[in-house]
Amino acid sequence: MKFDYMRQPLKKYFERISSKTPVPGGGSVSACIGALSSSLLNMVLNYTIGKEKYAEYEEEFKKIKKRNDEILNEFTEFIE
Repeated sequence: MKFDYMRQPLKKYFERISSKTPVPGGGSVSACIGALSSSLLNMVLNYTIGKEKYAEYEEEFKKIKKRNDEILNEFTEFIE
């Protein structure tokens, strides 16, 4: 069963979590926290990649970003 939480406003998601329903539950909430963490890592990587100061690490950062994008996608699927 798909609930389509990713297409709903975040406020509605919070309301559903707070209500007297079994879903979304702890697994969905944990996945949401993971997705937020992954998004923050991407923000840092996006600010860092391309900076001359970190040029020697750029390829490694790009690899990390690629894998983190995959992880973010997995977390968003787990939210459902």
